[in-house]
Amino acid sequence: MSPHRQASGSHSRTRIRSLRSAQVGGTSILGGEGAIWRTVVGTLFIAVIGNGFVLAALNPLYEQITLGVILLIAVGADAWSRLRVSG
Repeated sequence: MSPHRQASGSHSRTRIRSLRSAQVGGTSILGGEGAIWRTVVGTLFIAVIGNGFVLAALNPLYEQITLGVILLIAVGADAWSRLRVSG
């Protein structure tokens, strides 16, 4: 595998982690809402979960599945709160 491909994959994972941390922290994907401290809390939450999986020596696939479910819950909560406010 070329170094260019490795770097590209690494940047992709970093972008996904950043998006996940911000979303879990309460920042809306649609914009207009959010706070730096909530993003920091989301980042710490994601880091603690990742660290827990590493310390427990669990399969990284389960970590990704767990973090994906957490992201889906965060996006669903954001959509639900927007519907409640507008409806």
